[in-house]
Amino acid sequence: MIEPLEPRRLFAGSSISGTVFNDANASGTANTGEKGLEHQIVFLDLDFDGVLENGEPNALTATNGSFSFTNLTAGVYRLRVAVPTGFRQTSPAQAFYDLAANGINDTFTAKNFGLTTTGIIRGNVFNDTNPDGIKDVTEPGLSGIIVFIDKNKNGHLDKGELNTKTDSNGNYRFSALPAGTYVVRIGVPKGLRITFPATGVDHVTVHSGQSRSNRNFGLV
Repeated sequence: MIEPLEPRRLFAGSSISGTVFNDANASGTANTGEKGLEHQIVFLDLDFDGVLENGEPNALTATNGSFSFTNLTAGVYRLRVAVPTGFRQTSPAQAFYDLAANGINDTFTAKNFGLTTTGIIRGNVFNDTNPDGIKDVTEPGLSGIIVFIDKNKNGHLDKGELNTKTDSNGNYRFSALPAGTYVVRIGVPKGLRITFPATGVDHVTVHSGQSRSNRNFGLV
């Protein structure tokens, strides 16, 4: 007598895939014309320490920037990209993905990473009440102050020059900047004067993929 075989389930394991792309405009999203980056290292950060170590699964992106991990067992995986020198990461916002895999057949797609060679300049415009040129804890930021990059170095905000206004906390930010040296100024409201920097202007050198923070201005 031939006994029927019991049905068997085939487990393919979990999979993760995505793309590492050149985020030329630093928007955090892959836009038309922004190509994938090949030979980028993507890894599963098993100990959640942010560093690629021996024994941690990793993959190199293909010519179109794509990568994948397959046959993963059940568990929580932290997916990261190793940011190369001269780049900074623009997406995802928290710099990684935490994925809970069932180890059977679930699939995680479009886990993309943006990298850019552009830089950032950010800082604060504050009410320097003492006035010592140092932003103290009790000195609030000033909102609505114009901050601009004085491209022609004439001391005035001209048409076409990058500019922004400080937010409710006095913070400002310029992103997607090519490597170079920038002259940063503020529009000084009537009745106020600059206490910092002493010259009233900040010369900021930004290298490829660099973020320059705490480029502050004091007003009193």
